[in-house]
Amino acid sequence: MSQAAIDYSFREAIEDFKYTQHVIALAVQGDLFSGFGAGPVGAAAGLEYRMDNGNVTHGDVPYYEQFGLSFGLDYSGSIRVLETFGEVNVPLLRDRGLAKLLELNGAVRHSRNTSIDGATHASRTVNALSWKFGAVYEPTDWLRLRGTRSRDIRAAGFRELFQLQLPSDPTSAQGRVNNPFNGNALDTMPILGGGNFRLNPEVADTTTVGVVLRPFGGRLSLSADWFEIRIKDAVTTPSGQQIVDNCFNSSAFCDRITFNPGVANRRDISFIDSRQINVGSFTSRGVDLELDYTLPLNSVSSAWDGRINWRIVGTHLYDLLIQGAPGTNPINFAGQSGPNAPLGDFNSSPKWMLNSTLTADVGRVTAVLQARHIGSGALNRALVGPDDPSYDPSRINSISHNRVEARTYFTLAATYRLPLGNGVEQF
Repeated sequence: MSQAAIDYSFREAIEDFKYTQHVIALAVQGDLFSGFGAGPVGAAAGLEYRMDNGNVTHGDVPYYEQFGLSFGLDYSGSIRVLETFGEVNVPLLRDRGLAKLLELNGAVRHSRNTSIDGATHASRTVNALSWKFGAVYEPTDWLRLRGTRSRDIRAAGFRELFQLQLPSDPTSAQGRVNNPFNGNALDTMPILGGGNFRLNPEVADTTTVGVVLRPFGGRLSLSADWFEIRIKDAVTTPSGQQIVDNCFNSSAFCDRITFNPGVANRRDISFIDSRQINVGSFTSRGVDLELDYTLPLNSVSSAWDGRINWRIVGTHLYDLLIQGAPGTNPINFAGQSGPNAPLGDFNSSPKWMLNSTLTADVGRVTAVLQARHIGSGALNRALVGPDDPSYDPSRINSISHNRVEARTYFTLAATYRLPLGNGVEQF
């Protein structure tokens, strides 16, 4: 490699983020009254004011294009948040017939979020209400039923709101896409990237229902929790290629593309807007599973000391529905093991993920065997391969290989504690 190539590859890329935060918070908690015979009714309330100021600079870097627009975009702004909240926990039944425990809880939070763009001095305020309700019911010592319903809010952050908007250089790698309207021929154009001051907060509605079993005197614990998370207006950063592909496949985000009016059938693209966006919806459904078993060795023989623990934690994700824009058909990306879904920067996941640990703690020795299983899946759920029934080599969405095999990884670790006298042990 020549010195010129080395100098080109290892040029300086500076980013300085000056961030200050001021927080004032007040909270009170305690028992409201003695309750209904199952324990006192507890409550908490408070308020918090937070002011965040950020200023990002990059020195004088004239070649920001060649860093994929990761550097070179200065931005600044201020986010001011005023929140008030209240929580309550209400035990209704305890040690009564078919109710060892019945308990309700709830929480509510109001947020007032004001964003001020440091470059334009534009100001915007959004108000949001989040809440949660939950219940726990234990008919016996070995059975617990639980459920929650909540609404959660996430407002856009500094980079999402305030990052400067700049078009890429059409002569660079960041200024080109494959145009599916023209047989995936290469098209060059400015692609506008950066933040979006008009982003709406993400809104998520989450429902969980679960059961916990604790037989054999509590040595064994089994739990299963079904979940559904529905996100509206999820914030993401699409690439220019993702914008074009979604327009071609589902007629979504075509308004972010400027086609050359002098060329028929959208066969030439002259501009793409790939700034931060709110997508239509994002819905995930699955089941979280857990097994935990502890065996005290003295229960096997009084001469033995220590314990053995076996724990498995897993998730089965059967739905990961992403709707690019309102009115378009959602695509189920559950089981995609490849890169991010073809819209923005959402992370996909195989349908099965398992993590198991077997721990033996005997005397001065602790040994741990860990197994991690990643289920099989597809490289891209928006495409089809030879294993799919709709595979057709003549279609643009068909590829020669679209499968990822399952993998299981093992890790073995052990420690021995050395006695050093006076009760001190060295690991």
